[in-house]
Amino acid sequence: MKDVFVKTSNYVAFEAGVNKAMSRGAMEATNVLVYGPPGTGKTENIDHWAVQNDAIHLRANEGWTPRQFMRELATKAGIDSTGSSQALFERLLGYMVGTGTPLVIDEVNFCLADNAAVMEKIRDFSDRTETLVIYAGDERVIPKIGRHTQIASRFAAVVEFKMATLADVRQLCDELAEVRIADDLVAEMHHKSGGRVRSVIDAIAVAERVGRKTGGAVSLSDCVGMELMFDWQTRRSSVVKPLRKGV
Repeated sequence: MKDVFVKTSNYVAFEAGVNKAMSRGAMEATNVLVYGPPGTGKTENIDHWAVQNDAIHLRANEGWTPRQFMRELATKAGIDSTGSSQALFERLLGYMVGTGTPLVIDEVNFCLADNAAVMEKIRDFSDRTETLVIYAGDERVIPKIGRHTQIASRFAAVVEFKMATLADVRQLCDELAEVRIADDLVAEMHHKSGGRVRSVIDAIAVAERVGRKTGGAVSLSDCVGMELMFDWQTRRSSVVKPLRKGV
């Protein structure tokens, strides 16, 4: 499989949200929220953006405190993480003012504990430095953030990551696979995966193994009886069934 990043419709929408935040009118509205169900590629997309834009990418954990957030941020920034919380805050503030480095926070749901203490600390930084902050979480985070008016008002864009469309799956096959994948197999991948990108990539790997043996475009009939992907929700393998006559 090719080692490339595919800009599907979710990434295009995400980039539009980031551009909106960067051209904001209210300078304190520096946040972008990415949300959606598992399997839609949130982490992969924001990680790619972080690398391309020299952002610091942190993954929140259960029990995260403001001080733990600051220590992890300092470690990623390569600055001294010791001393009092106030001293650490001042050092980080100077770093962010001087560099303008964007922040990417994955698993934002864990930042909402203790009356959103971690998000309030991040707001302290972003309000003072106008730093772009991108958060990612699941659907449950929307109403939780909405309860905190001062935080919610800082979002310039909210981007929903959706399950991959048929066009997205076709694009993934075209740009990732090292063999040609026929339209009927692309449609099967889309149907069986439910649009979950991880499952589509698993199916592409199967198609590649078949294509290396057959030497041509891989169609649905070439994969009959093979496990195309594993459905983690039903705990069942998705096996390609024999085609009906005339299909």
